[in-house]
Amino acid sequence: MTIPMCHKIDCHIHVIDPARFPYAADTPYRPSGQEIAPAAQLVNVLDIFNVRHALIVGTNTGYGSDSRILLDALDHGNGRFKGVAVVENDVNI
Repeated sequence: MTIPMCHKIDCHIHVIDPARFPYAADTPYRPSGQEIAPAAQLVNVLDIFNVRHALIVGTNTGYGSDSRILLDALDHGNGRFKGVAVVENDVNI
């Protein structure tokens, strides 16, 4: 009997890459070490675990409402990812 391949979806993941996207100068917490997760590394890990899609959640830790890293990660996914951005409280939609 063959077990069918099960595709997975990660519904909450962050991308953190201070080498390409430096933290805001006033950030009180700066993720480091194993907390760093560049988009290219994310793609590799998801491939290893057969995760087909992911929802990347913008992190205000280090980046505040700067969504450049989120947008870059969405580009790396080639349609594989969706994103949720952090916005300022007074944003007008």
